[in-house]
Amino acid sequence: MAQSDKPQDASLKSFQEALDAHVTDTIERLRSLPGVSKNDADLLVTSIQENREAILKAERKRLLSKTTPGSEGSTTSSDQEEWLNARAAM
Repeated sequence: MAQSDKPQDASLKSFQEALDAHVTDTIERLRSLPGVSKNDADLLVTSIQENREAILKAERKRLLSKTTPGSEGSTTSSDQEEWLNARAAM
């Protein structure tokens, strides 16, 4: 399948690039905060990276549900809740 056959790929890539930039900025700011120990910063970075993965997974699922024929409006409330919870955790 050609890249143009999967519009969700471009949307996901764009979303991932924006998310990665946000995560990188957040981690850099976290590590530069005075009074935050290296151990605490490492724990927070691990949590941020795990949340990043959860957000990407939820966004991928959301995009697939939007682009699968006959699935419009089929995103369940638990899918939406998972996505919102992952977003809020960032």
